[in-house]
Amino acid sequence: MMRVLFRHRLVKLLVIVAACAVIASVWILLTQNEAWARPGGGQSFGGSKSSGGGSRSSGGGGGSSGGGGGGGELIGVLISLVFHHPAIGVPLLLMIVGFLAYSAWSKSNQADWSTTSGNSEPMVVARANVPPARSQLEDLRRTDENFSLVLFEDFLYSLYAEVHTARGAGTLAHVSAYLTPEVINLLSHQAPSGVSDVVIGAMSFVRTSGINGGDVYVTVEFESNYTEAYQQQSQSYYMREHWTLRRAEGVKSRTPDRARVFGCPSCGAPQDQVFGGQCKYCKQQVATGNFDWLVTHVQILEREARAPMLTGTTEEQGTDLPTVFDPRATAGFQALMQRDPAQNWDALLQRVGVVFNEFQVAWTARDLLRMRALLSDTLFQTQTYWMKAYEKSGLWNMIERPRITQVELARVTQDKFYDAITVRVFASSIDYTIDARKRVVAGNRNREREYSEYWTFIRGTQRKGPPRTDLGCPNCGAPLVVNMSGACTHCKAKVSTGDFDWVLSRIEQDEVYS
Repeated sequence: MMRVLFRHRLVKLLVIVAACAVIASVWILLTQNEAWARPGGGQSFGGSKSSGGGSRSSGGGGGSSGGGGGGGELIGVLISLVFHHPAIGVPLLLMIVGFLAYSAWSKSNQADWSTTSGNSEPMVVARANVPPARSQLEDLRRTDENFSLVLFEDFLYSLYAEVHTARGAGTLAHVSAYLTPEVINLLSHQAPSGVSDVVIGAMSFVRTSGINGGDVYVTVEFESNYTEAYQQQSQSYYMREHWTLRRAEGVKSRTPDRARVFGCPSCGAPQDQVFGGQCKYCKQQVATGNFDWLVTHVQILEREARAPMLTGTTEEQGTDLPTVFDPRATAGFQALMQRDPAQNWDALLQRVGVVFNEFQVAWTARDLLRMRALLSDTLFQTQTYWMKAYEKSGLWNMIERPRITQVELARVTQDKFYDAITVRVFASSIDYTIDARKRVVAGNRNREREYSEYWTFIRGTQRKGPPRTDLGCPNCGAPLVVNMSGACTHCKAKVSTGDFDWVLSRIEQDEVYS
């Protein structure tokens, strides 16, 4: 009798221990998924399959959501406890449900960084059949022939990095032409001793208003990583922010030679000539939105202290989804061929293949200069960030046997300065990450991984002729050798802007592309 009682108590003890393990494991699993599995355009910094690395921007087999299959086993154990040991399983289930409910409630009640001012974003009422914000922005060209989405996106990428870097350096006054006093005051209160490694993984347009008249408002979502320094310590942060920008009615966009410079938007004087929103050179008060875009509102949606995840493996998402196809794409490509008969689909496919192959080889070899001329400045900076992150962690992301299996047209746009073509690239490769001891810490070195991504290429509208399918300079024809700024070492022309041939400017993941 005593032996049976002891055995019964031992079984109960083991069940309780198992229950505790399930609670801990489920909690870890849930918090990891919440913290890591974040989609992103091109490079998601929450550690999803798009967390950076190679032309896949995937982080060696896909970021990290904790490996496969663990969640199903834990749920199975929990179900078994509920049915076979209800005295343990039911309370355990209630505890987990309560924990999830409390987590959701506490997150919804967390305070955000945010600014509100007289020039804050207006209320926008959702309406059925409203075009996406990105498409609405293209309508600005009706009243502003210089407006270019390519240049506007470059401006936003650069402004975001410029502002956060200035925040760490205590020099926000130098970018005050583009920030309201309320935004400067907000960011000044979050002032570390330095901000570095600012890189944007995803940027999307949330909403717009005033496109057809009145002041124009644009709300942009940024997903990023940066590192803040505090005395002798530093910490990397994953960020998700909404920035709202305003521009007065009738303001014209700057031309390409000025659009990427953050001087006085009125006279072009250097940054250090602007203080408190006023230019010392032309005496204009320029922080008004009457000369260029002005950030009127900043809201921090997520701020989590963590570096991007470079290890672990998660399955691909979105590869089986139908291609998101702009119904105007075919007509847009035909119009491009009419303007330039040498630019046909086969020629474009060859250029895509050149960029794809060079990108894979350069990434695996850690040879940044090799892929410099083929990428826009912003995309190159992002890839540089990821390569340094791997090196700093003692890791090496390996891409073997890469090949394109299919390319589909998704979108074609044109403005005064640039043509932009978005294609969906289906590909496969062996993609894995090794540590200093050559142990595989992500991916699989024996199994090919199939995936798809949306790649956007840009080329200046003044450029004509077939795209190059070799590695010669698109301007002078010399062997393509460029410096870190993207300029040919022979003719000194900056070839990474797309002014001479198609360059890759954006990589967006299939599960989030729209």
